[in-house]
Amino acid sequence: MKKTLLFVFAFFSIGFSFAQGLGHTTLTFTDATRNNRPIPCEVYYPATSAGDNTTALDPSSLGLNGFPAIAVGHGFVIGAANYDIIAEQLIPFGFIVALVNTETGFAPSHENFGLDLAFVTHALQQESLSSTSLLYNIVSQEREAVIGHSMGGGAAWLAAASDPLIDAVVGLAPAETNPSAIAAAASVNCNVLVFSGSDDSVTPPADNHQPIFDGTNAGCKTFVSLTGGSHCGYINAGTLCDFGEPLGGSLARADQQEAYLTLMTAWLRYFLNAECVEALYTDYVTSHSFVSADPLAACMLCGNVSGVQSKQVSVFPNPSEGEFAIQWKGEVYNQIEIFEATGKIIVKEKLLQQENFNVNEKLKSGVYWVKLSNEKSIATQKVIVE
Repeated sequence: MKKTLLFVFAFFSIGFSFAQGLGHTTLTFTDATRNNRPIPCEVYYPATSAGDNTTALDPSSLGLNGFPAIAVGHGFVIGAANYDIIAEQLIPFGFIVALVNTETGFAPSHENFGLDLAFVTHALQQESLSSTSLLYNIVSQEREAVIGHSMGGGAAWLAAASDPLIDAVVGLAPAETNPSAIAAAASVNCNVLVFSGSDDSVTPPADNHQPIFDGTNAGCKTFVSLTGGSHCGYINAGTLCDFGEPLGGSLARADQQEAYLTLMTAWLRYFLNAECVEALYTDYVTSHSFVSADPLAACMLCGNVSGVQSKQVSVFPNPSEGEFAIQWKGEVYNQIEIFEATGKIIVKEKLLQQENFNVNEKLKSGVYWVKLSNEKSIATQKVIVE
């Protein structure tokens, strides 16, 4: 879907957003670990002017080190282009959004779709390292998220379960999948946000959204119930989704979209960009009677923002020749993991009231990720071995 709109404020604005264009490009990534599987995506990014293949905006002009990468998973037989409403909302607030266009048929592989979503977040980061790319040097190498609707929501949990580097997951009426998203939830420990419409007749909340949420092993997770909300109300009318839910819900589609886009944007701005937006979230929840949610979005407190920013993880030397030291401050972590770029864990150890860790094994050349975690917090850092 090609866009030529210019945004000064997001349609469902929740505060200040910068004047910029909505850039668009089509990219197909290749996953070499799955028989060179092609993963086509419609990618949207902050640009200096609106249009296709336009120049990207420099993140430093907004005080950011990079725009977090977000992969979006579509619902069953719903084309990825129908989710451009999410890109239009998020781009003005400093994100890069990829609408993943795989598994669009009547016999989709939920497992592959989940792996696609996880792969795309890191593929965007790798794309940003190429000096010939439109996305050169604009994608955050440390922050990524997955959003999914229905089948894509369940696949988002499969993605996060397979990739512990994902920082946040948003489910719009997430559906049970095969393999089970409910079972996979126990392996998901990143920040989680679930939206659930009470009138959803396609994926009833009690059998889908709630057990996925309840089973998630996250220190900070939030469940938002939209009274009268439908399954298909997260996207515009006219898709095959409406054939499965012809009566919709009692909540107007425009209200449902405004609610989830507003709250989701505030939530992502906090957890991915460390912006103090608690009041935006709280004010919306308390002023709309059809929204039932924790008004403070558990863990989403302005007092925590400085804490998020102070949780610094340092690696030196970086780049290294395979041996390096890791130091941190501002948080007591109880576990350290080191991953290869493919997601394979090569180090996993418990920590005991310490603020440093030495890697004495000489690692082979490549990109690695350090992950520090406890019951409520996660910090990551990229390491390059030459």
